[in-house]
Amino acid sequence: MGRRGGAARGATSAAWVRGAAPAACMSGVRVQCGTVHATARGNSVNAEEGAELAVLPENFALMAPTESIQALAQHEQQASQLRHFLADQAASLRLWLLGGTLPLPAGDGRSYAASLAYDSDGVCRAEYHKIHLFDADVGDAQQQYRESDSYAPGDQPCVFHSPFGRIGVAVCYDLRFPELFRQMMDPGMDVLLVLSLIHI
Repeated sequence: MGRRGGAARGATSAAWVRGAAPAACMSGVRVQCGTVHATARGNSVNAEEGAELAVLPENFALMAPTESIQALAQHEQQASQLRHFLADQAASLRLWLLGGTLPLPAGDGRSYAASLAYDSDGVCRAEYHKIHLFDADVGDAQQQYRESDSYAPGDQPCVFHSPFGRIGVAVCYDLRFPELFRQMMDPGMDVLLVLSLIHI
């Protein structure tokens, strides 16, 4: 969009905030730890360099056992700690921000892996709940993954309007299911953002 940094007209400067996989660094349900602070520093640097859109990874603030995920989801439902952080980041840095995923209560004792999009005024413009959960037997040291033990699946694709076009959102294992992206094309989609904790 060329709003900052002299970018060409019609171009968008986007930043993917990257780093090591977040560690479980909660004490109770506090998550204002190194990972979240690193996210804030990364967003600030990206904004100074002219970014207008920042995209955080899946589970940007927490990787933890099911009990901790549920505790954070309940705390977030009551206090909106991470959602306030994301909104403040977007507004203070004047950029659009797709906030990775964070747990929000699903109503069945599990959580949704929720990805929220904020505009440059800090207003939440979209919320997507990861649809396809990673339940698989694999050949690594852990041998099996059961994401559905902690998370409930969403049921609605997400496409939202932005200055950069109509943005579709997917998370990690969603990428394996092309029908989801065909559904996103129905309302029209110009940009697809896939958030992930691991290489897919």
